[in-house]
Amino acid sequence: GGGGGGGGTAHAGTPAHAALFGSEAAPPPWIEQGFEFSAAPESRCGLLQGKNGPCGVLAAVNAELLAQKGCPPPSAAATEADLRAALAAILWRCASADAPAGAKESLQEVVLARWEGAVGGPIVTESFAADGAASVAANLAPLMPALRQKGGVVLLCYACVLTRGVEAVRADVALDNGSGPLIAGPHALCGTELMTLLMAGRARGNVGAYGQDGAKVTPPQTRQAGGRRVA
Repeated sequence: GGGGGGGGTAHAGTPAHAALFGSEAAPPPWIEQGFEFSAAPESRCGLLQGKNGPCGVLAAVNAELLAQKGCPPPSAAATEADLRAALAAILWRCASADAPAGAKESLQEVVLARWEGAVGGPIVTESFAADGAASVAANLAPLMPALRQKGGVVLLCYACVLTRGVEAVRADVALDNGSGPLIAGPHALCGTELMTLLMAGRARGNVGAYGQDGAKVTPPQTRQAGGRRVA
């Protein structure tokens, strides 16, 4: 990532892309998917999905949005500000997951992504220091048009992986004997690790109470060191 003005790139062949898609290019259902609300009166706060694949990301974002709005009925209207707050909360979790207990509001690095040119091509990243979801939301404002249009889902996924850190994501996945990538299979579906990255800030694959050895899972220890990870 850059130092606030933006400089890094992420596309096929880069570590961030490999963490998400492996050696494959981002498939069309992902490149064509943005964050767009339904126009139907009975489901106005629901996000539309064009094709099979990115449903897990849409579900995680929609769940965050609805939770922040107090779980309204599906017919309730949702605004771009609501969407921006939901995306900011997800990114802040990725940024602060390793913050020492009691220091969740300390400055953490957040990395955002945008298309350098055409959707599906190279991605330019920029980073900034945030002290909470509100400051992430403020920095997201200029990127909302790109996030709402085609490719927006991919931009969010890049941002989450880069904010958490590629090596940290790999370490998360390995804790539960996973191997990645986060999006895989013939239909390019979200793995559990990507879902937990969005919902909890860590790319863990085991969502059960017990590990493969039968031992009860204990919460991961927070890192006490101040150093953070950058892709």
